[in-house]
Amino acid sequence: MPVRSNVDLCLFIRLVSIARERILESEIADLLESDNPEKAMRVWRSRFDASRTTLFHEGYHYWQGLRLPFLHWYAAFAFRTSFRLLKQFADTGVPFEQWSCIVPAFFYLSERLACFYLGKSKFQYGPLTATPPDEYLVSALLSPIDLLEGATSIAEWQSITSSPTDVKQFMRWTKRNPAYTDAFDFVSAVLKSEELALRCFNPLIEKAFATNRPLRTFLELLGLFESRLTRDYIQAFVAHKEPCRWLDLFDAFLEDIPFEGNPDSMTDIAADQAYCRVTLSEWANVTWPDQSPLHPFLSTNAQAWLKNEEQHKEYSLLLSQLPWAKQLALSCMENEFYPPLTVLRFQLNEKENRVIHVGYAGKNIRVPGGRIPLIDLLTTFSIVRRASGAHFDTDLRLCHHVVCPHYSANYCNLYPVIPKNWEQCNFPKLAESLTQMAAE
Repeated sequence: MPVRSNVDLCLFIRLVSIARERILESEIADLLESDNPEKAMRVWRSRFDASRTTLFHEGYHYWQGLRLPFLHWYAAFAFRTSFRLLKQFADTGVPFEQWSCIVPAFFYLSERLACFYLGKSKFQYGPLTATPPDEYLVSALLSPIDLLEGATSIAEWQSITSSPTDVKQFMRWTKRNPAYTDAFDFVSAVLKSEELALRCFNPLIEKAFATNRPLRTFLELLGLFESRLTRDYIQAFVAHKEPCRWLDLFDAFLEDIPFEGNPDSMTDIAADQAYCRVTLSEWANVTWPDQSPLHPFLSTNAQAWLKNEEQHKEYSLLLSQLPWAKQLALSCMENEFYPPLTVLRFQLNEKENRVIHVGYAGKNIRVPGGRIPLIDLLTTFSIVRRASGAHFDTDLRLCHHVVCPHYSANYCNLYPVIPKNWEQCNFPKLAESLTQMAAE
């Protein structure tokens, strides 16, 4: 892929890798001769304009972190837990190269469950090893990330089409482009209509993440909708021309779900946590006990989004019904609500990269316990991601020094300062320094 982009669902920074074939020879010469960020920014902007769909995909993921209540809370929980892990590891005295652990909560979003539709609005779900019920009609292996990716694929297609409800066009697009359709296919089969699934899917996902059990709520809402399709008021609703008030409809369905706990009553991500609703306003505007923001790259923009939505209803359509707010969406993507930190990796040749970061240059980041330089934050997450295996792509690297003894283990996966000679790299010293400070 000429431009590879990624936004992890904990830190919510954007990592972009630009392959040599997408960089002009004159640009390569400039980047090789100089570390001037202005030159790199000019190259980045030209590649951004040429790769809008790829970068829209990641920008939409950032919006999900801003706007989906549970995802916002989960990112803040995972962010804070990462610093606690650093402290716990540091207290052991074991070198960071030997750190390893499993944090079940970190894998909550990626854990797939076997989902079965039994007919007549009945569903069953459980671990992948569960024995399928004899009477099931439709099945799928789904995780919360599958729901997020399914919505993102639809939004990506809708951002470039003039026929956002044309399911034939959408299906042709999915065959020609990378797309996530497992959850969409499941909804289509349950509702017996790909067209209806296309219309309701993104609002359904948005409301599923308004609870602390998105996958369970996805099935609950789907069952309620399917069971009421024959009712006159639902038939009249479905017959209405888009944009329909899908969010209001699924909000009403949420009232019929027997939740176990009060809204926003979760304190952890665990199987025994009470099933409850989650509200964005509750979490976007709070701070941790030490007064640090809930999340350094999400909270401020989430607050701004909520204020804008109070004044302009169109903001409420950006996630679930993007075609009817397309101009606003494009403006927000480029000028207002985009990942505030982007790490760019230019693959100049087989032996050398250039890595720069866009945003937060020279700034300290507010984290639990105080403020730290951006490079300290990225180094901390490099180590913890590698040790836990969560939110970690083993193929994602910023460094090109294959002979470096740290290259194989990839503990430096987010470290953004790549020297010309690996012997001059400060990552090991910085990692040790952060570990010592955490242990004090």
